[in-house]
Amino acid sequence: MRDWLHVEDHAEALTLVGGDSERKNIDVRAICTLDEMVPESPHRPHERLIEFVIDGPDHDARYAIDAAKIRTELGWRPRHSFEDGLRQTVRWYLDHKDGGNAS
Repeated sequence: MRDWLHVEDHAEALTLVGGDSERKNIDVRAICTLDEMVPESPHRPHERLIEFVIDGPDHDARYAIDAAKIRTELGWRPRHSFEDGLRQTVRWYLDHKDGGNAS
């Protein structure tokens, strides 16, 4: 498990201390459902590129935090849903894949 959070929400939360977007790593395969964003890709469907590996003996099983305090005491919640944040992030990378020059 890791805390998957849009970069803007992450930066804002770090200012206040927190997160609150826990997902299993495999849930991030949602990025592979964005095939329509790269119709020219020879790797479609992208989900077939996922490769499962065996965790090593020292692999941490969890990297999540308890975000209750940031919600209850500071009233903070992410502004971006996981799905919208993922789509925005992929769009940014596609727009900047040529060294930062957006199309």
